[in-house]
Amino acid sequence: MASLRSSSQALAQFQTNRYSVPHSHADKTLTLKATGQTVCIYNGPQLLATHPRCYEKYRVIEDPAHYAGLVAKRKKARAAKRVEEFLAMGPACSEYLKGLSAAELNLAVHLDKIMDCARDFGKPETLAAIAHALRFGAFGAAYVRNIILQRRAAMGQRAPQPVVLTKKPDWANIAVEETDLGLYDELFRDENKGGEIT
Repeated sequence: MASLRSSSQALAQFQTNRYSVPHSHADKTLTLKATGQTVCIYNGPQLLATHPRCYEKYRVIEDPAHYAGLVAKRKKARAAKRVEEFLAMGPACSEYLKGLSAAELNLAVHLDKIMDCARDFGKPETLAAIAHALRFGAFGAAYVRNIILQRRAAMGQRAPQPVVLTKKPDWANIAVEETDLGLYDELFRDENKGGEIT
């Protein structure tokens, strides 16, 4: 038997391999007992995990059940963060969120799509579309996007083209300071044509 500390990823190292323990026992001092066939990990007298012993090197031996609660907890945290980001856009969002919930829509999907609009068109434009949709009781991401596209079409603005980063896709998720995209529209206004964008 040997005393060891599990990692923050809920893995206990034995020789060159790592064995999973329930996520609630991450970063804890545990006891490991190995036989020729099994590796057992304990917290005091409580058996936490039993794995077949691996004689290969640098392997991770996992039991998916050890992470089941963690996946649910992470989903819940992501959903809470999504709602928080949506509500932070402006006062109309609180009422719109109530309408989305009452309409029994898939809240996570619709909030993701609305936040995509905020990323693609800017928060001010998205917030104005949410306020417009709220006045007419039109709840759903498709309504918000269509309002934005119709308003842009009426002003002669094109929809922004998505940037696809094939070699470094993680770069698409970099957080940057929010900029009023209306400033860029001003660059293309032609004073001689009554303020229309060319």
